[in-house]
Amino acid sequence: MILHITHNYPENKEDISGIFIKRLAETVPLKRHIISISSTPVKNSSEITWIYAKGVKGKLFSFNGLFKLLNIIKKIYAKALRFTLIHNVCVIHAHWWFPSGLIALLISKKTNVPYIISIHGSDTKLLFFPLSILANLVFKNARMLIPVSKTLKERITYKNTEIIPMPISKAFFSIKNTSSEKSFLVVSRCTAQKRIHVIIKAFKSLKNYKLTIAGEGPLRKSLEILSRREKINVNFLGNVAPHKIPELMSKNKYLIHAGVNEGFGLSVVEAIAAGQIPIVVKSGAIPWIVGEDYPLLFEKDDIASLNQLLRNIIDNKIDIKKIKEKLNKKVGRFRPQNISKKFISLYNNFQCT
Repeated sequence: MILHITHNYPENKEDISGIFIKRLAETVPLKRHIISISSTPVKNSSEITWIYAKGVKGKLFSFNGLFKLLNIIKKIYAKALRFTLIHNVCVIHAHWWFPSGLIALLISKKTNVPYIISIHGSDTKLLFFPLSILANLVFKNARMLIPVSKTLKERITYKNTEIIPMPISKAFFSIKNTSSEKSFLVVSRCTAQKRIHVIIKAFKSLKNYKLTIAGEGPLRKSLEILSRREKINVNFLGNVAPHKIPELMSKNKYLIHAGVNEGFGLSVVEAIAAGQIPIVVKSGAIPWIVGEDYPLLFEKDDIASLNQLLRNIIDNKIDIKKIKEKLNKKVGRFRPQNISKKFISLYNNFQCT
């Protein structure tokens, strides 16, 4: 039995929180259990233990959420410890070093059950003093750290590491891109890190082309105001359920991604698998995904550079067919079956069946 511990997991079909962990659980055909928290009451199943904490998502790491966070850690620890003692758990797979990795360390000290940690990106922002002392303790006692990209591996100093990305849905590989027009899509939360305002401003002189934004967030209203002020044709869809994203991508030829310091870049990988052409920022793990020499890379916050790329595409100055051929060669490492083999091999080191 593999026990996954995470503070982020989709509570329903519409929820995108930690969707990649759900896909991992579906991809690897080994017996496993998941312990996570929910912001609304969710019925526990034979495979998932939900720990209810009202309004918990997105608020755990604020100052006001400190006491709530400590209470959540205590609850998850108690549930996970009890599960580990009762069931034949071969390894604990923690997602994010904090709080899940810390909980895994405490359980491991109590039970001698080994643990591994997937590093997803946001947790590397918690490596400052004094949390770095706690992180080093968690890392030192882990059997393996699993950064989901080369970029994240470079952010942590630990010998026993292996890069294994999270799998994307098979649906992205099976769908065909039917868009023949120059339509542009953004799949992203409306937050400062995602830099959606850069994309909107880059369309200022391209008013005959449509930009669709799928995602919700605190900056949505200001982005809508910006698009109206600049008289840019932007269709804001709000949240789109994960199972509807493949079809949405198939109807738009290009994906634009401007988010900075990304630990992975899930929507970029999904876009490539779905046959889209990504236009992406040169930041974080994105160049690792598409290649450092990818011709549709633009510098962080460089509106003029992005605008020029868009103009080159519209004017047919870029060999899209050649780009697509190169992308098809790179996307194989993200196929669910290839990632599944890596995780099965890793879990088998702990006699997991």
